[in-house]
Amino acid sequence: MTQRGKDGKNVKENILRVINRQTALMMERGAEGFFVENKGLDKIDIPVLDLTLSNLEGCYRELRNNFTVAVERRNGKKFVTRWGTPNKGGIEVQGRDALYFIREPFTQCQKI
Repeated sequence: MTQRGKDGKNVKENILRVINRQTALMMERGAEGFFVENKGLDKIDIPVLDLTLSNLEGCYRELRNNFTVAVERRNGKKFVTRWGTPNKGGIEVQGRDALYFIREPFTQCQKI
């Protein structure tokens, strides 16, 4: 995300307040990428994650674990509609872990 920020100097960074947990942090870098950090010991599993107020939309690949996440519009709002598999939405982050995502072509999220 740092490298992409150098190319487009007008990229906004936002700390998203969509995760109501004291141990979790989600930060976006425009629509180019985001990360989720879980400082707590317990796994975070949020079945539905509304990202309507974010700049995120499209397909994102997690860099370390190599899985994709889709953020799509549904009924006028944006949601995580795919978290690793087509059947799982929301987010899941293990305890004491951080996940880093970069934008990919949407065809990457359509692969099974």
